Amino acid sequence: MKERRKHKRLPVIKDLAEPIELTLSDPATNKTRHLPGVLTNLSAGGMDLVLLGAIEGKHAIRLNMHLPGLDRFEIEGKMVWSRIKGNTSVVGIQFTKIDQDHVKQLTHMAEAFWECEDRIKTKAPTICFHGCTYWDLCEKPAKLKNYPKPSPVKSRA
Repeated sequence: MKERRKHKRLPVIKDLAEPIELTLSDPATNKTRHLPGVLTNLSAGGMDLVLLGAIEGKHAIRLNMHLPGLDRFEIEGKMVWSRIKGNTSVVGIQFTKIDQDHVKQLTHMAEAFWECEDRIKTKAPTICFHGCTYWDLCEKPAKLKNYPKPSPVKSRA
């Protein structure tokens, strides 16, 4: 199956997705609604979210994003699909307004993620390195094996 997306997707790994609040605008009713959600994947052109509430229709959205390794930034977009699952919705958002610096950063992060996947599959001798643009988001076992998290500092009594 041919990939239709213009930008490579970047999965958002456990413990890294901060809860976000999405501002939805319905042009038909001119009403605004706020829904909390969790980011599941991201690219320079859009994202998928799980929202804590049922939502249907094509809404305009606005949100402030913050991910490790990036400054907080604002995004505007439109909901291009949604699937209701009980009291939640899984939605796809296409960005309509995003700063070009963040487009470049997200593109580099996604490329780094997939290059890392290739290095893991080919069992390359070096998989992770500190200069990687995905480093701050990475929770892959290959990284953790080579770079253990520092142990807690013991206080002196």
